Amino acid sequence: MEKAFMNYFAGGETTVESALNELKHLKQGKMRMVQFGKVLREIARKAEIYSERMLISYLKAAVNMEMTRAIVYRGPETYADAVNICVEVETDLCNRNMDAV
Repeated sequence: MEKAFMNYFAGGETTVESALNELKHLKQGKMRMVQFGKVLREIARKAEIYSERMLISYLKAAVNMEMTRAIVYRGPETYADAVNICVEVETDLCNRNMDAV
């Protein structure tokens, strides 16, 4: 009965399963890193993921290669530190693009 209820009203997935699926496919795209860091954290909360290492792993998978490399090289201990590293890289990339114009 509960399964039928979930299938009908929630599309067949629990909130946790839905959030996990969203995390697996989440990409930063053109969203600014400060905002994207908050979005990823909120989806992870819905997925009941609180481990700093797991949050950092999902972040590395969702951002561009320059940011991923910076996270790996600098080895942050916390998700907030990893997001700050990405913000630094994003700022640097924006500055380089401005200099090229």
